[in-house]
Amino acid sequence: MVTDFLLGHGQTGLAAVAALRECFEWAAEVPVLFVTGDLDLLPKLAGFQGVYAIHHKPIDVDVLLASCATCSNPPSHKRSLTPLSLRG
Repeated sequence: MVTDFLLGHGQTGLAAVAALRECFEWAAEVPVLFVTGDLDLLPKLAGFQGVYAIHHKPIDVDVLLASCATCSNPPSHKRSLTPLSLRG
């Protein structure tokens, strides 16, 4: 799942992920790529469970695609609270 962290109308990508996981059991295993302009996002993800990566805007398409590929096949030990990358 690729989501901006700050969505419209006061919503966040974190809330979108939580809603998806609430509706679909399989969604707990879906890696998340947060795209953001927020330079201090990591503390806001405290307690987030699952594989994720953070990218800052603007993001190069090739970097986004590479991150999608990495998140699709994460090492099994990176399943909880561990960012795959903190690239910009």
